[in-house]
Amino acid sequence: MIDDWPVSLELVLGVALAFSAFSSASEAAYLSLDRIAINRLERSRDLLSRGTHFLRKRLSSLIITLLLLNMFANIVATVVSVRLLDQFLAQEPFYLAAVFDIKRYVLVGEILFLVLFSLVLIIFCEFFPKWLAVYYAMAYSRAVALVLLPIYTVLMPITLPVAWMIRWVISRIQFPLAPEVPRLASSAPAVPVHYTNKTPARTASTLSPGKITQPKNTSKNLLAKGITTIAPKGEVKSSQQRASLDDEYFFRIPFDREQFLNYAHLSSHAGVLKKVELGLLKNFVQYKNMEVRQFMIPRDRIKGIDLSKKRSIESLKKTIRHFPFKYIPFYRVQKDSIEGVLSQEKCALSMHGLDFKTHQELRRNLEKPITILTTKNILAALDDIRNSASEVALVSDEYGGIEGIVTYDDIIYRFFGRVPGTEHNNDQKTLIKSVGKGFFRVPGTTPLSDINEHFAINMSSETVETLGGYLLEHFKRIPKRYETFNDLYFEYTVQECTQKGISVVILKRVSS
Repeated sequence: MIDDWPVSLELVLGVALAFSAFSSASEAAYLSLDRIAINRLERSRDLLSRGTHFLRKRLSSLIITLLLLNMFANIVATVVSVRLLDQFLAQEPFYLAAVFDIKRYVLVGEILFLVLFSLVLIIFCEFFPKWLAVYYAMAYSRAVALVLLPIYTVLMPITLPVAWMIRWVISRIQFPLAPEVPRLASSAPAVPVHYTNKTPARTASTLSPGKITQPKNTSKNLLAKGITTIAPKGEVKSSQQRASLDDEYFFRIPFDREQFLNYAHLSSHAGVLKKVELGLLKNFVQYKNMEVRQFMIPRDRIKGIDLSKKRSIESLKKTIRHFPFKYIPFYRVQKDSIEGVLSQEKCALSMHGLDFKTHQELRRNLEKPITILTTKNILAALDDIRNSASEVALVSDEYGGIEGIVTYDDIIYRFFGRVPGTEHNNDQKTLIKSVGKGFFRVPGTTPLSDINEHFAINMSSETVETLGGYLLEHFKRIPKRYETFNDLYFEYTVQECTQKGISVVILKRVSS
């Protein structure tokens, strides 16, 4: 019957083995999808994600479908392989007869062949495909979703009754319950706790000893919005006492966000607040109740370096040197497993003074960022980042999956706007910052005279006065990041530059 098939047996064997490996890998991949992956599939709207989520929700029926497909493929592969063995034995009678007696040992030979074939089947159609599928669970599940959907639909009349039967059998089995862990007895008696929804009424008498009146010097629009001030009882003898009382009463009044902003605008018009201070207050009121998710860089926009890819250390240095962002995340395979972050400043040092020669040395230089939830208040997150060793924080969802990253600079920028560069500081001596043994971070606008005074050297130029101009005079062009230049005093490394000039330079003292 097998010999009457219109296709060759070798082709049938190859297809059967391919289906066996396909079903085994699909089973492992869909079982390996954790809650983080399922949550992402549920939020995605593309066709592959929707198909993968549809199959993952019907996991029991899908596993039965894959097991039936795997069993059928293995049976076909075994039968066809035995038939191919019989054909081989029949075509080589003289060669085999010289080795052993065919009639006596043909059964033993087929048994040994089946054992070896089973080992090959287990290794190449079970272990290896499942290992790959577990390692790349999300990518493989999405890739095979459109293939599994029609197979699942065709076999549904078989898989659904089988799944129902399995559930019925399991429901009839009485599993022994785990023994209850005894609780430690407490010596303190239980105190009943009573909850009530009643809250005391807030009246004007509870707010202040004075009465609430409308201010006389406000416009009708502000009066219509209910802005009030408090006139204390009795005479206030000094302006200082009056100010202290006003402050005390002001902070006792329960006003909302709109009234707070109105007070701020009134103070600005009266000259109490400057325009910059008013802008800071408005930013604070706008952002103080926001969550980290509204400040973070989303996961799909994170650019980093995958440490699982085999590359030479020189290739890795070149990638770091031309990385376009201030912070470089390093992850392994997926962005959920970020091992650390390297800043531009450390990149400049690593290229020269802390020159790493192995991947282990690179990992030791990585900063370990903290992890915060997407729903955390932005002010609390700012405090956490400020108290941590890194200026970068990983933002995770409630299941532990990485949703994005947020930096200290991003939060400060939203609250205060673009922070002026240190080149606007009048005290240029404080700009020369030590960042390592023999390394200094200096803005490009630092005068050469300040560098000479700080290091007790005699660096001079007839045409320029700043460090950036001194380097431009040497390069004759706008240099690229991490370009270097040596003179008698330092090794200069350009850390930051724009189309207009050099922003930040790393100086390394040259030993005399």
